[in-house]
Amino acid sequence: MKYVVTFSTVVVVLGLGLGPLLAGGTHPVDLTGKWALNVDNSDFGKGPKPLCKLVRQIVYDKVDVKVTDVITFKGSSEQASEGEKIMPVVVPERSQTDKYVLSTDGTERYNTVGNSLKSTSRGRWQGLSLVIDSNYTPEQGWVVKQTDTWTLSSDRHTIIIKIHIESRETTIDQTQVFEKST
Repeated sequence: MKYVVTFSTVVVVLGLGLGPLLAGGTHPVDLTGKWALNVDNSDFGKGPKPLCKLVRQIVYDKVDVKVTDVITFKGSSEQASEGEKIMPVVVPERSQTDKYVLSTDGTERYNTVGNSLKSTSRGRWQGLSLVIDSNYTPEQGWVVKQTDTWTLSSDRHTIIIKIHIESRETTIDQTQVFEKST
C-alpha cells in the first residue's frame, strides 16, 4: 500500500504541535519557569515532610534543563544540655543554592548537589514526561540510584515529579508537587 503525504496532512501534523518532535527540535513540553514545592500536596513516602522551602527556577533550552534550587531551611529553637543545665539554642534560618544541568537527549551530565554530593544523570523524553536516571555517590562511597519522572499538568501550572530511589539500605518512592510561582 502506498501512502501519499499531502499538504493538508503536513498542516494537521504541524497544527497538532508534532512538527518539532518529527524534526528533532524543541520538545512541546517547556518546563521553563519558577516553581515552588507544595509540601502539603507532596508525598515523601518513608521520609518526613521537609522543614524547608524549595523554589526551583528552570530554564529549558531545547536539549538541557538548567535548574537552580534555592532551599531555605526554617529557623528553629532547640534545647541543649550542658551537664545538668538545659540551655535554649536558636538555629537561624539559612539558605542554600544548588545549580545543575539535566540533559533531555540521553547525554550524561555531571553535577554536584549540595556541598559535595557528586552525581551523574541522563535525561530523555518518554511521551510528554521527562525521565531522569541519576547515580549519586555519597561520601561513604556506595551508589544511590534515582529515577525522576517530571510531568507538566495540562494547565501548565503544576509539575509532578515521581521519584524512585534505591540504595543498598532501602527503596523510597516519593511524589513532589511543584506549583508555578510568580
